[in-house]
Order: sequence, then C-alpha cells, then structure tokens
Amino acid sequence: MDNSIHRSQKFQMLKEQMQEAFGDEMMTSIEVYAFLFRVARDLFAASQNYLGRYGLSDGRIAVLMHLRSAPEYRLTPSELAERMFVTRGTMTGLLDGLEHVGLLERKLHAEDRRMLTIQLTQKGIDLLTELMPAHIQRIKTMVEKADLSEEEQKQLLTLLLKVSNGISALKDC
Repeated sequence: MDNSIHRSQKFQMLKEQMQEAFGDEMMTSIEVYAFLFRVARDLFAASQNYLGRYGLSDGRIAVLMHLRSAPEYRLTPSELAERMFVTRGTMTGLLDGLEHVGLLERKLHAEDRRMLTIQLTQKGIDLLTELMPAHIQRIKTMVEKADLSEEEQKQLLTLLLKVSNGISALKDC
C-alpha cells in the first residue's frame, strides 16, 4: 500500500476518534495544530539532512549568517544570543561546536579585555560562499513546488506570524 495513502487513512481514523472525544468545534484547531506540527517536523528534517552534510544545523548556520552580516564579521556572544532569541547557554554550545571545526574564533574584545568577540574565520566565509547559493536555491525550489503566488506567500507569512503569537498559550500551561 502506498505510504501516503496509509498515512491518510491513519489520519482519518485519528480525526474520527478526536471528533468523538472533543466534538466538531475543536477539530479545526486540532487539525491546524497537527498539520502545522507535521510540516514543521518535515521541514526541519529536510533542512537537517542537507546542512548535516556540512556538519551544520539550523542553529549553526544562523550563527554563521549573523556573523557574515556583521561589521568585520564580528559580534559578542551576547549580541549573537540576542539576535537569535536564544539563551547565552545555548549560544555557548553553538559557538563551541563551530569553533571546534574552525569556522569561527573567539578573540579578546578590542575595548574591554574582560569580554570576548566572535569572529568568522576564512574557513567559515568560504563555507558560506560555497553553501548558501545552493541552500537558497533549494528554498526557492520548495516554494515554487508549493505553487504559491507572491500574494499567497505574503498571506502565509501573515498567518504564520499569527500562529507564532499564539504559541505562548502552549508555554503558559
């Protein structure tokens, strides 16, 4: 049996069970959540598969891109954490891994020797130069394959922003 048909049948059975348990009025919200979760999981897996070939993750590539766009390819760890909306502890882990493979280096801050700056190495610049055109093309192809018009892409962004604003309800519980 085709895997997508099997998945569709399983989803239909689950949907029927959920309708019995929670009623029709909750089904649309549950379907939105479940499908958004599945899309996010699939998108993450595809991205990790591709970036993993380079020893990278979404977090690591984001660090490199922030450094690439910074003056002199340099930022402090706290600036990076703030730009990426992550904790300093999370940032430390990302920086340790990237430094270990030579894509960035920690240096003493020019004005305050108690602080560090993080600087992209030439190896990091070269990797981004090699990787990003193909990565961007993959993203463009995904959107084209989804057959979204420019207007639909803008609508999707608006809707995803609304969903993003609602995620706090899951955290507050």
